[in-house]
Amino acid sequence: MTVLTRAKVIALDSMPPLPLQQALANFEHQFTYPLGAVGSFRIEHGQDYSGFCRAMGPGRSFVVEKDNQVKAAIGTSIRTLNTPDGKVQAAYICDLKTNQNANCGRALLVCMEAALVWCKPQAQAAYGVVMDGTVADPAVYSGRFGIPHFASVARVAVLQISLAPRDTSSAKNISVEIVSEPTSRQQFATLANGYYCASGTPHERSSIEPIWFASSGASGCLEDTRKVKRLIRDNGSEIVAAHLSNFAYTNVDAAASMINCAATLAAAQNFQCLFVSFPWQDCLPIVQSLPQLKVMVASATIYAHAPAHALTAGSPWFIHSSEI
Repeated sequence: MTVLTRAKVIALDSMPPLPLQQALANFEHQFTYPLGAVGSFRIEHGQDYSGFCRAMGPGRSFVVEKDNQVKAAIGTSIRTLNTPDGKVQAAYICDLKTNQNANCGRALLVCMEAALVWCKPQAQAAYGVVMDGTVADPAVYSGRFGIPHFASVARVAVLQISLAPRDTSSAKNISVEIVSEPTSRQQFATLANGYYCASGTPHERSSIEPIWFASSGASGCLEDTRKVKRLIRDNGSEIVAAHLSNFAYTNVDAAASMINCAATLAAAQNFQCLFVSFPWQDCLPIVQSLPQLKVMVASATIYAHAPAHALTAGSPWFIHSSEI
């Protein structure tokens, strides 16, 4: 006789026990995403499932588990969101998934309720980033059953730049300055004219030592997320990806120069591609300023809930690609 147990909600703020690690790995294996015209990839968060969230700030992942199967999961991180009207504590909601092999609507609701209980005392607002083309629309499924309503407030461009191996000597000819972390962060805060959060703690998620940049017109940080998040092709091989985070700029030329320099350094370190994100309204001129790079363009929408704060729809949001 098989004895079935009741579903339980597990809050993760450290590495889970081995059986749950395996259950989470099986759970993640269900979800694939398009990769170009053919092929697909999936995401692996590794042994420390909530590490991705904790690298952004105080974070927890909530998992609904029953009979050694994960039914639903959601990630949360408490961030300081800088707005044109000042700072506000906001809960960043990410990695919301339900088991595709069963009707798990109730499990998702229980998971979201647990996340809400944890986030609500710490945050006055919440937001999430959803890649365009995702079937589920937060504006439709939120606002019911006690879940706050999330409305679309902005779009961001997400560029994937293919990289070819380069002679490491080319990295010596970059046109931006490698600076200290505080200097680059300060430049980012100065240039990001809209909504933004600081770029978490890159060294907690990056397998390389983060490289911080600044110029008179741009800021950036070259990092990766391989400690906490890897991209796996459908053939099992890894897409070894770098990210240009902490990215803000005064004009298109400064933005293009920073992206080119980051691509040069990433290629010299044998990364296969570079991701970078920025406000959607700048996408076309920036892409047109990168004729020598092989660029694939995607977009994402930011959904937010802020009952006590007016978030101006259409204002620029600076989202770090390493945190999507």
